[in-house]
Amino acid sequence: IYKWLWLVFPIRSAKAVVSVSMETHHNVIKYLGIKNKSIEVIGNCHSAIFKPVIKPFDAKRPVILQVGTKPYKNVPRLVESLKGLSCRLVLIGSLDEEIKQKLEKCGVAYENYVGITHDELYKEYIKCDIVSFVSLGGEGFGVPVIEAQAVGRPVLTANISPMCNVAGDGACLVDPLNVSRICEGIKRIISDPVYRNQLVESGFKNVNRYSPAMTSGKYLALYDRLTRT
Repeated sequence: IYKWLWLVFPIRSAKAVVSVSMETHHNVIKYLGIKNKSIEVIGNCHSAIFKPVIKPFDAKRPVILQVGTKPYKNVPRLVESLKGLSCRLVLIGSLDEEIKQKLEKCGVAYENYVGITHDELYKEYIKCDIVSFVSLGGEGFGVPVIEAQAVGRPVLTANISPMCNVAGDGACLVDPLNVSRICEGIKRIISDPVYRNQLVESGFKNVNRYSPAMTSGKYLALYDRLTRT
């Protein structure tokens, strides 16, 4: 009932349909059976408060930021990949027993924040050295990727859609199911300043695609087109 009343009927009757990524586009067609419907892809944008902030990279004990703790965010594998590394993990979101046990078992130093404001979240991006977002399937877009790029932090993310598409060339892409690959990606960002700076510079270029002005301009063009038909 929910599927038909909240999704199928509205989409079929809408004059236009927008998805935030090609992944969402494909899922709408696959799971809702929507056919012969033009679905326009307009990506999410980062908040206007997310601006570049220069911060010296702490290679001795970097702060790694993880935004989101739901099962598909893949936090247990991230924690396991940090075992033995000198770092501090900042987790945004509630921690379930699996994550708590994994943190204790792996001996990873961490901080946890729940229910913080948007401004407070921005400050966590500023304070961190690396943003990790090695999510599994289930993401519709992956906003933390572009938030990190907008602030100027190197990003580690999954080599699957939509994250790899959203990140462009501005992220270290790894297999989210392989703990060793996640660990190798983090170590490379920490130990290779040239590579790290390339990620940041590429991130600045990529995130222009998702600025508030760019996204709002696409919606304005869509609304204008609809009013003319």
